[in-house]
Amino acid sequence: MSDFEKMKLIDKIVLNGKVGHVFTNDNNSKTIGVLNVIKRVTFAGEELVDEGSGFPLTKEMEDKIGWCKYFASVKFVTGNEPIDPTKVDEKIIESYYGDAEAKYRHHYSDFTGYLWTDEGFKVGGHDIPNILSGYLDRFIHMEIEIYK
Repeated sequence: MSDFEKMKLIDKIVLNGKVGHVFTNDNNSKTIGVLNVIKRVTFAGEELVDEGSGFPLTKEMEDKIGWCKYFASVKFVTGNEPIDPTKVDEKIIESYYGDAEAKYRHHYSDFTGYLWTDEGFKVGGHDIPNILSGYLDRFIHMEIEIYK
């Protein structure tokens, strides 16, 4: 971390929605992530809320960083209502920095097929999926920056 100034920003992921179990479209079925929350209003003024696909955290982060050596910054804020990031006080943002490691691997048997999936996303030793599981069904605005 002492050479942070020399690091290059590789990717910035901005998520805004609700913490939940997101479909992975593979044998794992679902994993912790951020669901897209889309509000629509009918001509009669009825508000419809759709929790669309979303961002399956461990699967997407494994795809982005894999086995390479990366540094990441994760910042987020949660609440009971949708979050407007322009109105968030910087003092209440949870932040995690450090080496990033992601895993998302399926295990199979020749006899029974799919068995389980190992998954994880740690930043500076902080288990981000485990932290998010404490915020299930709450709204979140999360920004992940990946550096090399």
